[in-house]
Amino acid sequence: MANQILKTYGISREEILEKLESVSSKYDSQVKITVKEKYLDATIDISTDLSDTVADAVREILQILKENVYAEGHETLYEKLADLLCVRNKKLCLFEQGSGGVITSNLMAIDGAGKHISESIIIPNADSWIKKFDIDPRTLRENNGISSKLVFMIASALRRHVLADFYVVTLASDANGLEVYALGEQTSNEITALVAIGDPSGVEIYKQTLSGDARDRINQTAKGVAFKLIHELKK
Repeated sequence: MANQILKTYGISREEILEKLESVSSKYDSQVKITVKEKYLDATIDISTDLSDTVADAVREILQILKENVYAEGHETLYEKLADLLCVRNKKLCLFEQGSGGVITSNLMAIDGAGKHISESIIIPNADSWIKKFDIDPRTLRENNGISSKLVFMIASALRRHVLADFYVVTLASDANGLEVYALGEQTSNEITALVAIGDPSGVEIYKQTLSGDARDRINQTAKGVAFKLIHELKK
């Protein structure tokens, strides 16, 4: 039996199956498509007894899901990111309050990827990084301690002081404020995360609304960043 694995991010299992309905109908019982997904990170297994048929089906699926596919094979998001960093010889600088150091720890676990991290900062206590980045404390009173202004200030400070190709800042807060979430306290509230991804030419900021327990939320933020970086590195 011939089979092909595709990895996608940012789309649920239900959305994938809906988008691939035309492919399933076209090949009927000739092709079996299986989807497993967690935190919007999915593995699609396309299998058939006919090698030519699986190749045709994969081409069609790649066209349909081209915005979401990050790997052809079993690579994880972090393995794909590490591979691209090595191939392109690029370096990251990371400030991971909102992603709990998950991006850094996953990259450090991959042979050769550690040398592509210029600096990694994981400071849960707001007072510490107010001093480190010379931030006006009044900024923390805006939007429960999380604002585009704040992530831009941190990203800009990193760009001034650390030599890297990409700069990542993740901040997360619930309705009780930035430091509550940073200290890992349990909350049933919806979480807002702001992520800044910058390079020497500028900074892009985007917002995520997160749910689930603390581990789910941290993984959602980290995987979203990894996918964005993969997209940038593929350009």
